[in-house]
Amino acid sequence: MTYADKLDHAHGVIMDGLAAYGSHVVASSFGKDSMVLVDLVRQHADLPVVFHREPFQPRKYEFAEGVIRDWSLRVHDFPPTSTACQEGNGEVEIVGYYQVGAAYNMLPTGIRAPKDGEDFVCGLRDIYQRPTGAFNWPWEALFHGHKASDHDPVWGDIPINADIHQNVGSASYVFPLRHWTDGDIWRYTEENGLPVHDTRYEKVDGRWQEREDKALNQDYVTACTACMSRTAPASVPCPKLGGKMVSNVAGQLRWADKVILPYMQMAA
Repeated sequence: MTYADKLDHAHGVIMDGLAAYGSHVVASSFGKDSMVLVDLVRQHADLPVVFHREPFQPRKYEFAEGVIRDWSLRVHDFPPTSTACQEGNGEVEIVGYYQVGAAYNMLPTGIRAPKDGEDFVCGLRDIYQRPTGAFNWPWEALFHGHKASDHDPVWGDIPINADIHQNVGSASYVFPLRHWTDGDIWRYTEENGLPVHDTRYEKVDGRWQEREDKALNQDYVTACTACMSRTAPASVPCPKLGGKMVSNVAGQLRWADKVILPYMQMAA
């Protein structure tokens, strides 16, 4: 598919999703893919947005708050119903399971290790043991910015096999950007003058990429997870306790298995 074909296809999927269901919401993190998704959907309908954010290190959200204000978005947030951990490439991530009707959306919180003198939170108490709860999900369809070309640093490729994945008894997922690549995302962003979170992304040799420093990346929290790693010793120094040794709790935690959702199987 050419870029023009992908753009036409995305608009067609949005119109089909709007026609097929009675109520809709857009999932957004205000990253590059979400910005394109929200902009495309806004050309067809004024829909509410679901934006999950952490309650700490609010400076990370200055870009998102500016877009919410400038685009007059109606934004909802709610806690996860439960949490779990996953680990790969030397990093512990904490997963939140957020309701999508009777189903859930699995969103990992990336962890950025604190540098000397930086404020940080406890991955165990502040993120893993965060408040959880149930939410009355009122929408029939969720527009999602996931692309078939996306790659997760822990689980690898995350394919999609349909433009609209129907969930019986729950909210269905609509994927307008299914066929897009990162290059397509940045082309649309530049051609349409979309705001760019320039403390998260930078342009190097004419190509956009994520900055190495994740301090202002909304997908990351500056936190310590030293006592949560399955590869760490049985006891580790705790920076929140002045370096006192604490036991490793990895064996007491819930660990997330790779979840193969129906729309990820037999990718076309």
